[in-house]
Amino acid sequence: MDVNTGYVLAMVGGRDFERSPYNRAASAKIQSGSAFKPFIYVTALKKGYEPGFHDFRRTQTVLLGYRKKPGLPENYDGQYAGRISIKDAVAYSKNAATVKIA
Repeated sequence: MDVNTGYVLAMVGGRDFERSPYNRAASAKIQSGSAFKPFIYVTALKKGYEPGFHDFRRTQTVLLGYRKKPGLPENYDGQYAGRISIKDAVAYSKNAATVKIA
């Protein structure tokens, strides 16, 4: 983006436009969690956590959500076993790990 005008100067919406012309940067619908994950991880890093920090497990966590109904954050692949670093949780967009670090 141009910082003076706010105009978009470049955008990457996929790997190969000829193979898949769908522009994911402008048209894809992402879940709201994906939009605020960076803020959670930046906050953790500012509080002193290291990117290699992995003292939390990818286990299911019950949250009280809308109207205090229980909710389970799910990973796309449905996997929860084992430990994961912040670096890998960001790289692989692990929802359960994001909730744990938050």
